[in-house]
Amino acid sequence: MGRFSFKIPNPGLDERIPSHSDLERMEKEEAGDRPKWDNKAQYMLTCVGFCVGLGNVWRFPYLCQSHGGGAFMIPFLILLVLEGIPLLHLEFAIGQRLRKGSTGVWRSISPYLTGIGIASLFVSFLVGMYYNTIMAWIMWYLFNSFQDPLPWSQCPLNQNRTGLVEECARSSTVDYFWYRETLNTSTAIDESGGLQWWIVLALVAAWTLLYVCCIRGIETSGKAVYITSTLPYLVLTIFLVRGLTLKGSLEGLKFLFTPKVEELINPSTWLDAGAQVFYSFSLAFGGLISFSSYNSIHNNCEQDAVLISIINGCTSVYSATVIYSIIGFRATQNFDDCMADNILKVINTFNYPEGSITESNYDEVLGKLNATNPVAFQQLGLGECDMEKFLSEGVEGTGLAFIVFTEAIIKMPVSPLWAVLFFVMLFCLGLSTMFGNIEGVVVPLQDLNLLPRSWPKEVFCGITCLVSFLFGLIFAMRSGNYWLALFDNFAGSIPLLIIGFSEMVSVVYIYGIDRFNEDIEFMIGHKPNIFWQVTWRVISPLIMIFILVFYFVTQVTKSLTYLVWDQEAENFPALDTRPYPTWINAIIFILAGIPSLAIPGFALYKFIQRRCCKRNSTKKNKLDTVSAKCTSATMRLVLPNPGLDLRIPNHDDLDRMEKEDAGNRPKWDNKIQYILTCIGFCIGLGNVWRFPYLCQTHGGGAFLIPYLILLVLEGMPLLLLEFAIGQRLRKGSVGVWRTISPYLTGIGIASMLVSLLVGLYYNTLIAWILWYLFNSFQDPLPWNHCPLNDNRTGFVSECQQSTTVDYFFYRVTLKSTTSIEDSGGINWPIVACLFAAWSLVAICCMRGISTSGKAVYVTAILPYIVLGIFLIRGLTLKGAMSGIEFLFVPDVTELSNPTTWLDAGAQVFYAFGLAWGGLISFSSYNSVHNNCVKDAIILSVVTGFTSVYAAMVTYSIIGFRATEKYDNCIDNNIVRLLNAFSLPEGSITADNYETAFKHLNSSSHDIVLGLDIEKCNMQRLLSEGVEGTGLAFIVFTEAITKMPGSPIWSVLFFVMLLCLGLSTLFGNIEGVVVPLKDLNVFPKKWPHEVLTGITCLAAFIITLLFAQNSGLYWVTLFDTFAGSIPLLTIGLFEMIAVVYIYGIDR
Repeated sequence: MGRFSFKIPNPGLDERIPSHSDLERMEKEEAGDRPKWDNKAQYMLTCVGFCVGLGNVWRFPYLCQSHGGGAFMIPFLILLVLEGIPLLHLEFAIGQRLRKGSTGVWRSISPYLTGIGIASLFVSFLVGMYYNTIMAWIMWYLFNSFQDPLPWSQCPLNQNRTGLVEECARSSTVDYFWYRETLNTSTAIDESGGLQWWIVLALVAAWTLLYVCCIRGIETSGKAVYITSTLPYLVLTIFLVRGLTLKGSLEGLKFLFTPKVEELINPSTWLDAGAQVFYSFSLAFGGLISFSSYNSIHNNCEQDAVLISIINGCTSVYSATVIYSIIGFRATQNFDDCMADNILKVINTFNYPEGSITESNYDEVLGKLNATNPVAFQQLGLGECDMEKFLSEGVEGTGLAFIVFTEAIIKMPVSPLWAVLFFVMLFCLGLSTMFGNIEGVVVPLQDLNLLPRSWPKEVFCGITCLVSFLFGLIFAMRSGNYWLALFDNFAGSIPLLIIGFSEMVSVVYIYGIDRFNEDIEFMIGHKPNIFWQVTWRVISPLIMIFILVFYFVTQVTKSLTYLVWDQEAENFPALDTRPYPTWINAIIFILAGIPSLAIPGFALYKFIQRRCCKRNSTKKNKLDTVSAKCTSATMRLVLPNPGLDLRIPNHDDLDRMEKEDAGNRPKWDNKIQYILTCIGFCIGLGNVWRFPYLCQTHGGGAFLIPYLILLVLEGMPLLLLEFAIGQRLRKGSVGVWRTISPYLTGIGIASMLVSLLVGLYYNTLIAWILWYLFNSFQDPLPWNHCPLNDNRTGFVSECQQSTTVDYFFYRVTLKSTTSIEDSGGINWPIVACLFAAWSLVAICCMRGISTSGKAVYVTAILPYIVLGIFLIRGLTLKGAMSGIEFLFVPDVTELSNPTTWLDAGAQVFYAFGLAWGGLISFSSYNSVHNNCVKDAIILSVVTGFTSVYAAMVTYSIIGFRATEKYDNCIDNNIVRLLNAFSLPEGSITADNYETAFKHLNSSSHDIVLGLDIEKCNMQRLLSEGVEGTGLAFIVFTEAITKMPGSPIWSVLFFVMLLCLGLSTLFGNIEGVVVPLKDLNVFPKKWPHEVLTGITCLAAFIITLLFAQNSGLYWVTLFDTFAGSIPLLTIGLFEMIAVVYIYGIDR
């Protein structure tokens, strides 16, 4: 048969791919470390979930209806057999044979083909970005479905509450909720309109959920598919049963399946059928190749391909039946409403008796009236009741899911239940498809070695989701819908066809069809039959070429337009067609051109690289010989450090010491305990009350750019350095630096002093938190009202002149003096709280990590739960979005401000708890072979995420508080104006206040001037006291008093702050006690409990300074200077000490 097979020369192939005997051996050897499917059902469900996505539910029904109904099934099924199944089988087989992801497979066949895998990676990444945005929209609708009535079932009132919002009244409730309430869409793609923060939150939720499901590849996503791949079928069946019982459902099915055979001679019918087969199988994304590579080498991939093809085709037809049963019901309802409205107009105009006109004689009556009273008849303005038009309205894509189906649902009894079911189904369909998209990005990234191979899959997955989320913010702008349509049209069209064609040609003519046949025979026990041979060699490639050329010609010849929602357009509420701006061609090239050109581009790069290497091989060998004589020492500066080898244990000693230390050196009970302790230490009060302030003052969302850059370039390297050096030398901060060089002992002493000084004022904050916590068990809260004066004739004047929360903090709690020199004596309630705080810390840290390691299960986890509760509560409060928008609205001009970068760098430094010595001590208790790189990355991701998460929570509450104060300010001003000008009540409202004030101020300026009108500035109210103690004890407490059930929220808030503070103090105490032991200041035989007790007692005595009435000023002084320059200095010395004294090579 070989003489009939054309094969392109491919030298070195046998060396690049494993032989059949190697595969048998590899399968046994990889059993322990290579992921595998738990069972065949898990693999099949994953593939079905990846293939059967949103396109099966909302694109296939539209194509059936627009291309001859049942007649469309003929080209669809033909091309499913001749194009879809062969390429599906090919991807399954080649992945299973070479046991690699998409990039690895094609690189193994030929290095010149690596571009196919890279193209698949690009397409999976681009499609995944917009696909998960649709998931975010689905989640938004799902959240809103838990209401009765559904929010899209009625139009909202206008601002003066005299009627409905005009935009909604002119369109429909579902259109308005989709385009205005959900997308808040602009009128052009180049009018970005800023980020819509409810969509951003939904995006965060969507990407977070996806990350959790895919965190360990198929080990986690393989479990999730038991729900995400099966639940949609259950919900579709429920909808089918319900749909068939609704009036008009059969009209929809008839409209869907009535065959128009003349469509079979229409080329676009076959083109759309071929494209739909291609997309519905998720071919060329790379995910299916990865999934099949986890199979047993003797898995029957041929049977899998046939089975999944049948399931896919049946699902498409099944979902179309369900969709059109519901669309038929909705169209019938609209038709009946249209007829009823027309009949009512005719009866009222021509005085017909009620019931004399029905649907049965409607046409006859209209014909008669048009003949006898044509003028009056034309003035009726009757609606066009066309059943065909109602059935074909907006039935593709988002138009089907978010407009047509939502409209049908509100007409069904118990509509919230059906809405929840529908969006749960869409969510599951989308999520199971995204599993394959993420697999199609993560596995090629690992194969390409762009990032260190030692990094675990969790990190690759996290980076992919984070980067996708950041890029995906473009879809959260007001113009996001137009961007999504652009991505949908071009990212997953031509590139997929080119990749599919290249895959087929590569296997058949470069890998070799004979070799491929032998591989399949080895894997499944028999060679592929004549059907596979013909389709792989000829039919499938020709079909793909035909579709590709036809599609390309069609796209190039038609003008580039998009549809916009614009209430100023003539044909509103129909979408208006607009031409794309010229610059959009560059975006289209990025979306379609770059992935497509990656295939020939990488092949050309590889060709040039090999030619150049060949030409310079002799020269290169000479250079290599010379360079071999040069040691790396000449390339690096290492300061002389005599005796280092004698002071540090070698690697063999470390293994021995680990066994010997097992009985007397503390160790973590488990990895979770260690990670939670580090997280608790790093994530302290600064993440809650300093990061939000910095975001708001430095350009909102723009601040995240320098923060994330410096987190990666400054925070993570120093964090890893501290983890690694502590784990290597197995000592605390003083012991580590003294071991490296006795001259460096000062670094450890400096860390100890900083930990002590910071711990002093930090635990004073905890004492204040305890005081507020004790006072939270009252209703009303004690800072909710001013106390009476001494003679009980009125309120205390100091409280009246300020606010209740200011008075409670500065006077009742701190009894604050007017200067730092005026100590004012001891504040005994604060002394009691200080004693409680230090006692609590001493108990938790009594035996070092043996006791604090247990406490972190509460102190490190509880804050996240409370933050989640506050976020949910905050987003339900009026004005929450104002706060979040104020926080994150990006001001890109801030990126050129040096202080933005300076503050970002400082915040990264403080947020990680670097240079305090605690992290070095914590890491020294690890196993010597613990993966400290992974720990550093995880902690960095968690810290960055927590900062943003806490900021969102904080500003949702601040937004509520500012809105309350703004409304009160406006109301007070309105009362003054109404009373001064004797205006009727209700004549001035919040909606017309600005206009009324300007009018009265211009006509009666002197009177208005004497009214003491307040300036109601929302921006000022949002930015009041948002840093440090001002946030915790004034702004937040004031917001809490305005919330129903305020004592509960107060207790939760201060419990959260207490946990955050305590878990940070565990590290501070560790950073003092362990260096004291290393320095031998006290007898070595003294146990850890005694040193902890001495530290806490001495600290308590010193902190009595902060319990004076001038204590606030001392806390501010310590906060400003103790943890700033010293930490930066220590961090610099640590880096220099390791790189240039310990030696970077070592």
